[in-house]
Amino acid sequence: MKQGQVLHITFHNPNTDEETAKYLTKLIAENIAEKIIQKQAIRQYAADSSLPSSPVSLTM
Repeated sequence: MKQGQVLHITFHNPNTDEETAKYLTKLIAENIAEKIIQKQAIRQYAADSSLPSSPVSLTM
């Protein structure tokens, strides 16, 4: 596209405003939940990997 040209996009939504709001709310909630679960898994992995897998012996 050349500079100065404007692109107009129109979407047709056959759903009611209420249905659209419910769908978008569900979509956002699922996305947030997925991010929370991923961050929790990363924190758990970091916590688990910082612990030694076997007891460390300091005797010589």
